[in-house]
Amino acid sequence: MAPVSSSSGTDVEKSDAVGLALCPRNLFIPWAKDARCWTWDRIPLESQDYRQIDVPELLKVAWLDVRGNFNMSQLTAMTWYEVVMEVKLKEPCQGWALPVTLEICKADGTSTSSQVTLDSMPRNQWHNLVVGNFEATGPREVQFSLKETTWGNWKKGLLIKRVLVRPANPGYGVKGLVIYPEDMWISWGRDARYWKWNCLLFDSQDYGEIEVPKLLGVSWLEIRGSFEISKLKAGAAYEVVIVAMLKEPCSGWESPLTLHLLRPDSTSASREVTLKGMASNRWLDLVVGDFLAAGSGLVEFSMTETKVGNWKKGLIIKHALIRPVHD
Repeated sequence: MAPVSSSSGTDVEKSDAVGLALCPRNLFIPWAKDARCWTWDRIPLESQDYRQIDVPELLKVAWLDVRGNFNMSQLTAMTWYEVVMEVKLKEPCQGWALPVTLEICKADGTSTSSQVTLDSMPRNQWHNLVVGNFEATGPREVQFSLKETTWGNWKKGLLIKRVLVRPANPGYGVKGLVIYPEDMWISWGRDARYWKWNCLLFDSQDYGEIEVPKLLGVSWLEIRGSFEISKLKAGAAYEVVIVAMLKEPCSGWESPLTLHLLRPDSTSASREVTLKGMASNRWLDLVVGDFLAAGSGLVEFSMTETKVGNWKKGLIIKHALIRPVHD
């Protein structure tokens, strides 16, 4: 996979024991040198190692295909990492109502992909798009991409700052996983009329702050997430738990929520839980279901209430835990 142009000056790939940072000049971007499609601007970075970096801004393309790769020999062996693309939508922007595809191709030949709709992101601020996770296993190559090549609609206003390859959060690996709200799909999740996002300080200093959404009012509640089962310890039993809180004033929870789990072998489990009557202003563990870690494939989970149509408010989503089940 060839880069757009040879690196020079400060536009180089940065690596250290912690991870990697790939500058846009090290990525493959079709028509990157065509001034009708992309424009490049030099911006300062927080890190003194970089000082400044060339950042591309999308002017107009119908075929979006941004790709990159790196060698795992620069990383710490037997450590889990995540690939994150730092992007921004700058006004005026358009063409982002349809989802883009994020994909990571691992050294063992397996790949995982997800879709995200950028149109829901707040404008003019940098966001982290998690492409995928992998375990560093030696001097082999990992590839990644961000693309939208299906619909052919014209897109503009996207800026790409860099790609980070960084250690996955402490909840990742054989002990389990932590999936944060920003990595879940929440219906109308970024519409300020329905959800309000605030920073929450974790007790653990490893996590620092995360963004958590509070429900202001919806009649259609739909929260979904997924993860790759191969990230977990093979042969171990796990359960998916959504950690949530009813924050006063809250209302509309008389009707039961449906918690659903879909395993890679197509088997599923569903249960209903009624939040009405549960203690408010404290975190609740809502167990979605359990599974046995084996092979590869996505485990999908959801929490929904879409049948009754009554208005609900006061729910806060902290995160989803994928944790070992102990006998």
